[in-house]
Amino acid sequence: MTTAKTHRVANRGDARNSLAYVPLIIALLAAPTFAAAEDKPATTGTAATTTVADEATSRNGFVVDYKAGTAAVEAENWTLARSKLASALKSLGDYNDKEKSTAQVLLNKAERALIKEDATYTANRLMELKQWVEAEEAFRKVVDVSGETETLRNKVMECRKALEAKSPELKKAADLARDGKWKDAIEAYNKASDKLGGIRMIRDGLQAANLNIEADDLTKKADGWLKEKKWQEAFDAYKRVMQIRGETEDVKRGIAAAQAGYAEDHKGSGEKIEAIGPKDIKKIDETK
Repeated sequence: MTTAKTHRVANRGDARNSLAYVPLIIALLAAPTFAAAEDKPATTGTAATTTVADEATSRNGFVVDYKAGTAAVEAENWTLARSKLASALKSLGDYNDKEKSTAQVLLNKAERALIKEDATYTANRLMELKQWVEAEEAFRKVVDVSGETETLRNKVMECRKALEAKSPELKKAADLARDGKWKDAIEAYNKASDKLGGIRMIRDGLQAANLNIEADDLTKKADGWLKEKKWQEAFDAYKRVMQIRGETEDVKRGIAAAQAGYAEDHKGSGEKIEAIGPKDIKKIDETK
């Protein structure tokens, strides 16, 4: 019996001793393991091989789609061209290629061509439906993409004439502007806007009327400055009028008179007012 008791005591002591080692074991397991430099595995080169393979795949994808895209450009198949060129550039990603810039330029061209096709179709369809305001805006979108042509300008004017025929208030304002009755035209355009809103034709009409009022006022002042021999003031005023109305005969005569008067007053000094002609000043476009 003594022996059995002794065994039980011993067992309890062994158990306590075993538990005492648990924190040490846990600490050892949690501690970082440091391998000697010579024990590190050597680089196998797999990552580098994968990168080379990825680049080759990207370049091959670019070449295939770029070739299809340029062929579509030559055929003016803009939908296919946009798709293939976009795919080519996506495949190439950040890698460089001598054809990369060309692909981007051709992609932009394809996108502009598609915008032009869509806007032209939309504009013509809106004209068929007699939606003149919206048709003009669609034609102007074509202008933004491809530049202004005589055909597009005529289309815009056709929309405006049709809108005038539909709106008596707008026609009255336009007639007053054509007669040079600028203040009355401004009043009429404002009344038309109450019904039609701030559409482009009204905005342009108001701008043109205000510019022409400015030109009329400057012309009167410039004529007076010529009589007072204020050559520089007259010259500057006529120059501004030329910006608004273009190179009219009255403006050309006024500028020539100002230059001649200034030259006479400063004879022998070598001073002169700057030369000016139709190529030096761009006329303000009142329809934009």
